[in-house]
Amino acid sequence: MRTGYLILWTFFLPAVCFGGASAAAPAGPWRFRAGDDRAWAAAEYDDANWSVQERPRLFSARLPPHRGWYRVRFDLPDPRPDGGWAVHLGRIQTADEVFLNGRRIGGEGRIDRDFIDALQKERTYPLPDDALLPAGNVLAVRVQSSVTQGGLSGTPVLGARNELLDAALRLARRRQQREMFVAGLLAMALVFWLLLHRRGREDAEYRRLGLLMALLAATFVLESLWFHDAVRPGLALQRLSIGLFMLLPLPVFQLGRAWSESAGIRRALAGLTVAGLLLAAAWLAVGGLSLCHRIEPIWFALVLAGGGITLFACARNPGRLRDPIAGAVLAGLLWLGGCSLAEYALTARAPDLLPFSLLLHAGFAGLVLALAVALALRYRRTYRQLRALSMQLVSTQEAERKRLAADLHNSVAPALATLKLDLQLLLRKHGQNEAGRLMVETLAHTIEEIRTLSHELRPAVVDQLGLPVALRGLAERLARRHGWTLELDLPDAFARLPSEIAVSLYRMAQEALYNAARHAEARSVGLSLRPVRNGLELRIADDGQGCDPAAENGGGIGWLTLRERAAALGGICRIRSNPGHGLEVTLWIPRT
Repeated sequence: MRTGYLILWTFFLPAVCFGGASAAAPAGPWRFRAGDDRAWAAAEYDDANWSVQERPRLFSARLPPHRGWYRVRFDLPDPRPDGGWAVHLGRIQTADEVFLNGRRIGGEGRIDRDFIDALQKERTYPLPDDALLPAGNVLAVRVQSSVTQGGLSGTPVLGARNELLDAALRLARRRQQREMFVAGLLAMALVFWLLLHRRGREDAEYRRLGLLMALLAATFVLESLWFHDAVRPGLALQRLSIGLFMLLPLPVFQLGRAWSESAGIRRALAGLTVAGLLLAAAWLAVGGLSLCHRIEPIWFALVLAGGGITLFACARNPGRLRDPIAGAVLAGLLWLGGCSLAEYALTARAPDLLPFSLLLHAGFAGLVLALAVALALRYRRTYRQLRALSMQLVSTQEAERKRLAADLHNSVAPALATLKLDLQLLLRKHGQNEAGRLMVETLAHTIEEIRTLSHELRPAVVDQLGLPVALRGLAERLARRHGWTLELDLPDAFARLPSEIAVSLYRMAQEALYNAARHAEARSVGLSLRPVRNGLELRIADDGQGCDPAAENGGGIGWLTLRERAAALGGICRIRSNPGHGLEVTLWIPRT
């Protein structure tokens, strides 16, 4: 149903808006002549030697003065509609003046030394009653173009003034709705880019994507939403919007440089970038219709060359084509290019087939979506790389802890135990005294501390008996030392967790409980482990003095360690506390 409605709206909208019994094309034939002469507006001017056209057609506008005139004679049918008559001329490339029987009745844009185009305006002009003749009326349309082709790009319609004005307003509103949709996509993509920027996801490729989106947004807003809908658009605004448009290909060239492994291709794209900057600078400094016609073919050649070189660079490196970021950007650019070419071809051959700029807006929307996908893929890849690096660091740290624990348990502790026995034998042989007894006790205490440290560096009980037993033993040992009351919820169902997850959860619980022992002055401590949302949730709570985790140095390096460990595993660390009201640490990590 939606597809059928889109086809109906796309192909038959102009007929619905401007068709009907009260609307008809002005009687022909139409006559055309390139050039410019004010005398051609007069009703009595003899245009018999002008070229004859069944309906107005676009004309080549490359040669000065880049202007042309259309003339048509018509009679008005009876009866006169309420509100009078009007003529709808459609879109004109790109500025016009309209005369009825030699009298100027309207115009859009500027026909002068410099130019202001009005390409997106739907030209509908009322026909003044006092300028109409009973028969033999002459409508003359003076056109200036700033593009390769100019002129009328549709079939003019003569009809009731109120109906034609309402139809033109509906077309303008639909165009504005499409533009607002694309502008909304651009705004969301830019917000996404800014959020990634705040998270520090930044590199050369990321900055080029951001620059391309910023130029797209600025150009689109200036060209579509501001300039063409402004009450009195100025030359400076037009010059700025065209200058920004000329800069659009340059971030793409820079992306091509980043993707290419060939020094020659990188130099070529760098040269095209400099050429594009010089063209834009010349336009911003000088402007004017004559310069526009001179630099337009150069700019198109630059775009085609840069785009071709970028595609060639990607084709030379098949791995680059498999890169989802490059693939998304290239797909968006090809979509925009295809839609733009289709829009140009259809406008030239069948102007009434599609609503104005429908394909171009679809091309912009596709490009913006592709850039948003590229940003998302870029973030995803960076996030995965950072997570893999964090996991590697955690694994390396655990391996080092395991090695140190083994050295302490297998080398240092036995050596000290042997030293203790030797000292005891020596004291028995030569007689014990108070100093010797204290030395033996100090050695025994040191051996016990080393064994405890070895156990904490790599708790073998986690691997041997499982996480719940290890957590229970840790909590009970600290409770005996600090006089806590314990509330434990550690189901045996978690005894067979993967070693990496079990050890990481043990480390995080260890950090939180040590923090409670050092700073909380708690009387009661709770420790629980349960399954939540395809992961595991570890909760440690106490009734101590609490803290402000949001404050600077709140919790010290311990909170930072907890957050980094949770993030390395793709998890979340939440700390809830208020000074004097206890503290709760909740850790969630996904099951892998």
